[in-house]
Amino acid sequence: MEPLVRGQYPPIMQKLVKDRLPVFTEEYKELIKGSFDFIGLNYYTSRYSKNIPTYPRGAPLSLFTDPRVNITAEKNGVLIGPKAEGSGILYIYPRGLYKILNFVKKHYGEDIAIYISENGVSQKRNDIIPINQVLSDEHRIEYVQKHLQQISKAIEEDFKNYAEICFKAYGDRVKHWITINEPFIVAKYGYTAGNAPPGRCSDRRECAFGNSATEPYIAIHNLLLAHATAARLYKDKYQAEQGGVIGMSNVAQYYEPYSYTLADRKAARRAMEFDLGWFMEPLVRGQYPPIMQKLVKDRLPVFTEEDKELIKDLSISLA
Repeated sequence: MEPLVRGQYPPIMQKLVKDRLPVFTEEYKELIKGSFDFIGLNYYTSRYSKNIPTYPRGAPLSLFTDPRVNITAEKNGVLIGPKAEGSGILYIYPRGLYKILNFVKKHYGEDIAIYISENGVSQKRNDIIPINQVLSDEHRIEYVQKHLQQISKAIEEDFKNYAEICFKAYGDRVKHWITINEPFIVAKYGYTAGNAPPGRCSDRRECAFGNSATEPYIAIHNLLLAHATAARLYKDKYQAEQGGVIGMSNVAQYYEPYSYTLADRKAARRAMEFDLGWFMEPLVRGQYPPIMQKLVKDRLPVFTEEDKELIKDLSISLA
């Protein structure tokens, strides 16, 4: 990363490796610096690192010894994460993905496009397992879900940082804060119809990319968590001093039953739950409406217990 962003190796590498580390000419510095449109990260595992002040005299110089760090997967006898089945070197640690994304942002800038180019969990081969059972692999599903949650948290952190800039700059004058305006419109037109940014949908006649069966729910899940993260920051750090209030604005559309039949009355209630209830239930009760959970099933993201505590009981504004 250092050569790609700054045209030179990290200063600590230059200090420790000394003249064994090649040197970029000025021409090469200009060639390599900024020579990317995105950075791909292949994340599988994490380790602990322990300082080694000096190596014993006579220890061979190598990439293993130069950093003066002892790399280990355990601390006080406890592994950093569960050992991945089928691998002797991989340990499952989703939070490491969140931390490395924030490391890149902090040290190399927030405007770098990052692609998670590889991520997955190894498993021992077993040819006797039926294909339908292989595809219903709860272990892998849980692995992917937990890593996606950490990516989501890294995105939430960006929104939180942006919100804090606003609180610091305008909090002495602004007393009513709206974090997200009409997220339902984002889901409906941005990820289902595809005729508003980011222009994603399942209909390939309208959109080049997208999946309307899953993406609207994922987008709203992340928006709710981003709102909650910013609102918690304001309540904990700024509200007492600045005296403002914070909430999110939702589309408030009422649905009348087409007739007074039980079926139409239930349909009107479902419409309310898939509209306003989609946002009110998490904010008030920390979960999505039961009818959404029943109908959308595993396409609907799930709040962790930590997420539930973060999101519920925060103030709400309707527009």
